[in-house]
Amino acid sequence: MKKFVVSFLVTVILFSLTANSIAEAKKYAVVRPSFLSVAKIGELKDIEFSTVGSRDAIQIKVSGLKDYKDAYLENPDRIVIDISNTKASTDTQKKIDVDGNFVKSVRYSQFDENTARVVIDLKEKAGYYVKKYSDKLVLYVARPILDNAVYYTDGEKVNLVLVGIDLYDKDDKSQKLFTEKLESNDKKYTITFPSSLARIDNKIIRIGDGFVNLIRFYSNKETGLTTISLYAKDQYVFETVLDGNNTVISFGRKTSGTGSSGDSGTKNQDTESPGTDNTGTENQDIKNPVENEISVAHSSAENCDRITLKAGSYKGYNIFRLTDSDRIVIDIPNASIGQNTINVNSSRVKAVRYAQFDKNTARVVLDTKGMPQYEVVEKEGELVINVSNPTYKNIQYHNSGDRVYLTLSGAELTKGGSDLQKLYTGKYDSTGRKYTITFKSSLANIGKGVIKINDSYLESIEITGDDTGKNTNVTFNAKDKFVYEVMARTAVNDTAITILKPASKEDKLVVIDAGHGGVEPGASSEGVSEKNLNLDIALRLNSLLKSKGVKTYMLREDDSYVGLYERAYIANSLNATLFLSIHNNAFNKTEHGTETLYHPDSKKGKRFAQLIQNELISTLGTKDRKLKERPGLVVLKATKMPAALAEIAFVDNAEDRKNLLDENFRQKAAEALCKAVIKMLDEV
Repeated sequence: MKKFVVSFLVTVILFSLTANSIAEAKKYAVVRPSFLSVAKIGELKDIEFSTVGSRDAIQIKVSGLKDYKDAYLENPDRIVIDISNTKASTDTQKKIDVDGNFVKSVRYSQFDENTARVVIDLKEKAGYYVKKYSDKLVLYVARPILDNAVYYTDGEKVNLVLVGIDLYDKDDKSQKLFTEKLESNDKKYTITFPSSLARIDNKIIRIGDGFVNLIRFYSNKETGLTTISLYAKDQYVFETVLDGNNTVISFGRKTSGTGSSGDSGTKNQDTESPGTDNTGTENQDIKNPVENEISVAHSSAENCDRITLKAGSYKGYNIFRLTDSDRIVIDIPNASIGQNTINVNSSRVKAVRYAQFDKNTARVVLDTKGMPQYEVVEKEGELVINVSNPTYKNIQYHNSGDRVYLTLSGAELTKGGSDLQKLYTGKYDSTGRKYTITFKSSLANIGKGVIKINDSYLESIEITGDDTGKNTNVTFNAKDKFVYEVMARTAVNDTAITILKPASKEDKLVVIDAGHGGVEPGASSEGVSEKNLNLDIALRLNSLLKSKGVKTYMLREDDSYVGLYERAYIANSLNATLFLSIHNNAFNKTEHGTETLYHPDSKKGKRFAQLIQNELISTLGTKDRKLKERPGLVVLKATKMPAALAEIAFVDNAEDRKNLLDENFRQKAAEALCKAVIKMLDEV
């Protein structure tokens, strides 16, 4: 647990705000009741920050606590807590730097005469909920699942919190308004309740923390019922309880189950969240976890870091790799462990962290550098993990949940565009789960070796050479049948091998392409970059479509580079139903308005473009620049499904640029695109 405590004397302070921040504060939310002027003033006593598992906690201690308002603000992402009828401290704004899972700093100040403000600055988008006590507010920050749901581990259990949702009788809290069902050998847990009790978006969330493969949220309009299903990796104990005005689904391992031991870990391991584990236990000889207490030691040599775990038994242990940032995780069932961090800072290992993951599982995490190799040696009473310098180089594996790829730095394995010239050969084995590409070693200097992974996609990646030493083989040992797209990205001087799971015939998948990105900024004017506008609108569209139960795939979710042909080929490999590229224009500063582009050979593409243009014009009220044929655009000519490219407005036109900088305008653009996509999906 990381813990930062700031205690302070309470005085009145002045909090200077810019005109924009004042407007933002009014927009988001501070309602100050008239009675505050006569109420007794409370005192902001201290703030305490901590992390437990994958959740951050901020305790705000207030004497005479009355009311508060909370809001989530974006650009940058932060949470604002306004505490009414309360005085804060010091005569300037205070900032506390922390290092949480999601939180990077906590600021506090006096917002106005009667309102203390606490601002939680976030590293990334997060979910949160607040619990009020008589003398404090506790704000929990965790992984966002839906707008009204978060997911986290707390060291003992894994928890899904339905924020502000009460599934119990308002008069008798012992009476559940939901039904529960456990099936599939205790691996699938479902609760069902009237949809009127909670607004739940239709969505499937890949969790990948070793407990749960995915969570499915589904509201049936015909029956008026909503179901939440958790598809688990092993047999678990589930419990649904009311916590304040939140409903919490908690789950953890049974004391016995099935699993595997050895350095390869358990099958079907997902890798998404930072606090990820791997599951599975066998019938244990050790009945009391406390009796199997783990100790951890580290030693370094020139070519190896050795982590020694001592205990009575390691039966059923699991080991796996997580990426972004790279780390190796060892979970030992039916065991207990203290909590500590060993700072190492060798060329291979940054630190060794260990703590209790749940009441039956000890977890050890090796924070690593450069994806080193590792091996596991089992001894009597010891488990030794040897971490060595990798024999491979210029290579990096990435797993971000719905996108997995291998990057070969300084490599070019393809050339050309629509007539793609492959400088490699590819081959699947008879199972379809092993795929090997072979190329001349001179094209990619990546060495040799085995990258042990064990996530939901791959067991490992093997890099080998042939007898001549002239060719290199890269073999993907997968857990299912996937499609592999190999694309040289000359702009960043690498080759990305993307691993994809195509949509089934029954699925309708929309690929969303936020134009440009990374080293390609697109159009720019007055400090405004097209790539950022495109991404913002694309993210908004993605959220809207998912809320309506539409399956989507975003070609980029951040400021990253994706090649043009790579965008088209990924969409084709995914067997996408529709392809929508989002852009903004620039010309001579006088041109303005909206247009939509399509390929002249695609009747459905033209129809899709027309629907988009109609919705954008009617929603935004911009100048109608009509449809435009663009036979030469890669994302239109190389895609096999109906495709369209929307040019929302002109970045270099003053009036259009003003609109694009307006969050409401971008939201309306996303809503218009969403309507067009829904209409087109009904036609294809």
